[in-house]
Amino acid sequence: MFRKLLALALMMVVVIVACKKDETEEPSPNPPPSSDLWGQGVSASVYGTVTDENGAAVAGATVNAGGSTATTDAQGVFRINDFNAYQNLGYVKVAKQGYFPGSRSFVPLSGGNRVNIRLLSNTPDGSVSSSSGATINDANSAVEITLPANGIVKNNAPYNGTVRVAIRHIDTQSDNFSEEMPGNLIGVQQNNQSRGLQSYGMVAAELTDNAGQPLQLAAGQTATVRFPIAAQQQATAPNTIDLWSFDEQNGYWKQEGTATKQGSEYVAQVSHFSFWNCDIPGDWITLQGTITNTNGQPIPGATVTLNSQTSGTASDYTNAQGQFSGWVPAGQSFTMTVQVSCGGNNITVLTQSVGPYSTNTTLNPIAVTVPGATQVTGTLVCNGNPVTNGYVVANGQVHFANAAGQFSFSTCGSGIMLYPYATNPFTAGTPVQIPANGNMGNVTVCSGGGGGGTGTVTDIDGNTYNTVQIGTQEWMQENLKTTKYKNGDLIPNPTGDWSNLTTGAWACYNDSSQYNNIYGKLYNWYAVADPRGVCPSGWHVPTDSEWNVLVKQLDPQADTTDSSYSQSLIAGGFMKAVGDLQSGTGLWLAPNQGATNSSGFTGLPGGYRNDNGYYNFIGNLGYWWSASEYNTGIALYRSLNYNVADVFRSDTDKPFGFSIRCLRD
Repeated sequence: MFRKLLALALMMVVVIVACKKDETEEPSPNPPPSSDLWGQGVSASVYGTVTDENGAAVAGATVNAGGSTATTDAQGVFRINDFNAYQNLGYVKVAKQGYFPGSRSFVPLSGGNRVNIRLLSNTPDGSVSSSSGATINDANSAVEITLPANGIVKNNAPYNGTVRVAIRHIDTQSDNFSEEMPGNLIGVQQNNQSRGLQSYGMVAAELTDNAGQPLQLAAGQTATVRFPIAAQQQATAPNTIDLWSFDEQNGYWKQEGTATKQGSEYVAQVSHFSFWNCDIPGDWITLQGTITNTNGQPIPGATVTLNSQTSGTASDYTNAQGQFSGWVPAGQSFTMTVQVSCGGNNITVLTQSVGPYSTNTTLNPIAVTVPGATQVTGTLVCNGNPVTNGYVVANGQVHFANAAGQFSFSTCGSGIMLYPYATNPFTAGTPVQIPANGNMGNVTVCSGGGGGGTGTVTDIDGNTYNTVQIGTQEWMQENLKTTKYKNGDLIPNPTGDWSNLTTGAWACYNDSSQYNNIYGKLYNWYAVADPRGVCPSGWHVPTDSEWNVLVKQLDPQADTTDSSYSQSLIAGGFMKAVGDLQSGTGLWLAPNQGATNSSGFTGLPGGYRNDNGYYNFIGNLGYWWSASEYNTGIALYRSLNYNVADVFRSDTDKPFGFSIRCLRD
């Protein structure tokens, strides 16, 4: 399954997050009439990360597997242990307001399964009247949906009003396809046979009223959906193809009719809205294996890639025990490659042929030689006591500690930094370089008793922000968006020249509200200083000294006593959201030097507004006010840059428009 047909669910290890059995949640997935489809019941564990379309961590998302729940932390990480699954099917789903449901299906492993889930924004692409119906396209005009007139219901009753339509094209050729699609490429045909699927087009669609309440097609009504066929697949796309909808309760696709090829599109009639998929079904088997070093120690986080000339290529990661598993097409041969990350570079350590297989297969352990490998060991502690709910990140891989705070894993490369975390509450410890012998000893990560950890706060306008505990401080993870002071008084929104203003003002970048949801608003310093307070109750704009506390927490070697421009050569990387615009993985321009977001601060490049109304540097730079003056006309700020990992301290005129991050009192 994979991207086109390969569906290997390859794993790496992440943090345990407290989870509980929720009696109000749906029960564990029920098998279709024949339980032989997915094998016997088993206990499974799943862990992973949840991000948005740009690769930024999504905190506060609700994760459910088999009726057990967890909440993602500031890094988007979650873990659920010991939930009910099947021998050949585990299923986890994610919910967060503002996004389509996310989910992943996988073949359970004894060492747990790692998943990456990208949530797709469900911001409406347009609206129509239910009485007239209309045709609506997604934002990129890739998908077209035509709704019938007088064919919409709300709670199974006829609905008359505005229908908001959210559409997302899930590109089968995208590098992110396997993370964006729901479940996996497995399905059940109308004859109740399980099949592997090769996708030729996938769409997510959702109908809501103006209040965001769900709408649906009425019984007996259909809508027309046009799926684009990727250029790489047009030559092999059949004239008629099976149509499948995703079963969000059970975690697999269900066959529901056919779609017809018209030019470079598939056209189908659908009777309800969720995720739809045009696929060719085929026979599948499960494939499992383990990657170790030459000493027999498991290699976590190795990239295992299978390439089939017929079905395509995909990759993922091994778990803490070096295990991988998944569904693959029966009767096909593959080229397997194994890569490990050494100092940020992927090094190929194995290339070999495997298959074909006609039955479920477990490969013998595969030993590889990793140049410069180091076995890393240590203990997470706080005030001399073991941290029972921690994890560490090294070389881009996440490794959780046991109940005694101990961690052990294999990595490679020199000068590798280890980033320690604790959860409940979420806390980012000070990054430490891994020594040549790999012995980390005790690594400190403490909440300091200073706040509520990962949580949320809501401003006077009703905007809700994720928060993160960093050392003794609790910060907003997002830029401020409010239009009012906390007493309810409006903050003016003047356009044009601000140079003569001595009172508060705000603007959106380029005076366009499209930037508000992601980057927040830009405020002059007079809004910061206004005694009515621009931050929510119990929060404030950080002073220059409080910014210094943050920088020193992330980089103990930072020079915060000097007023020099760069305070730290590395702390800015710990504060920046990961990914870049050029690759479609983030919002910073490449190279987004040193970005790990290990602090959870999630700094974005919102640019600035100068005093005469000129906007610049969105994508390049992020600027945040401090509450401290330099003199009567100038105030201090911090900034981050796409091209370096520094955090900068400087000053500028008070009428300039910068972002604001609030700090808990």
